[in-house]
Amino acid sequence: MTDFKYDVAFSFLAEDEELAQRLADIVNEQYEVFLYSERQKELAGKDGEQEFNAVFSKQARMVVVFYRGQWGKTAWTRIEETAIKGRAFDAGYDFTLFIPLDDPKSVPPWLPKNRLYLNLERFGENAAAAVICSRIMELSGSPRPASPIDEAKRLAADLAFKKEVENWRISGEGIQQVIQTIETFYENLENQISLIVAENPSLQFKSQKGKQRDFVISYQPISMTFDLHIVYSNSLEHVSFIVRHWDRIIIRGQPVTYFEEPKIIFEEQFIPELSRNKEVRWALNDRTKRPFSNQGLLERCMKGFMDKIRKV
Repeated sequence: MTDFKYDVAFSFLAEDEELAQRLADIVNEQYEVFLYSERQKELAGKDGEQEFNAVFSKQARMVVVFYRGQWGKTAWTRIEETAIKGRAFDAGYDFTLFIPLDDPKSVPPWLPKNRLYLNLERFGENAAAAVICSRIMELSGSPRPASPIDEAKRLAADLAFKKEVENWRISGEGIQQVIQTIETFYENLENQISLIVAENPSLQFKSQKGKQRDFVISYQPISMTFDLHIVYSNSLEHVSFIVRHWDRIIIRGQPVTYFEEPKIIFEEQFIPELSRNKEVRWALNDRTKRPFSNQGLLERCMKGFMDKIRKV
């Protein structure tokens, strides 16, 4: 197989679309990329299953999988998984690169044990893109020089997005989108807690949603609180979403007398950002990690809280 329509195809869950887009933008400077969100017009009116199977089984020189435990269980990633496994049966897995995103890191159980994966959190997105480009070259792909037209197109898109973000940050619409995103976060958090308690009756997590855009989860003897702080009604300046762990049960909305004042044992602050697909992402205020989606932040917080419970 020597003629390929694409140099690399990206496979990912919906929550990782922005991450895939960022890496695709870098790689696309030199190579032909398949990213579903960019190719929807080409696929419109066609047999989706057949087209996706063709891309991942034979049209892409290389396949990059942003892997989570749910990958392969959704409609489209199931098709992509089948295509990858079918191709590997004849050609091996050298055409693949898996980037695990769960914590702890994991890859599909059917992937050969000798296959290496890329630790994105350790090396970062630019290094990941460089690895992808290097692998494409190893598979006989040839980089294309960027034309002035290509550079101008990327520049125009970058400047337009930068302006959009600036306008969003000083608008009432931006504030409302952040508030709605947090409301969705709390709804999903309540659902997650209900599922945990239903499947593990011994884990009697208690939750309380407040009236001031706050939320509390408790498990004897500690608590985790969430607070959205908004300063202005038409600006995102100084907006922060604060997650704290406390050394005792926290009760909001009613008078409480503590024998000893609660102490904060852990704290993180997150800042809202607008993604290219117009969704709110949450960036650590020290910018040490890539921004989290709502679901990604929820998973991080719950895992962190349960780790604290283990240590009590």
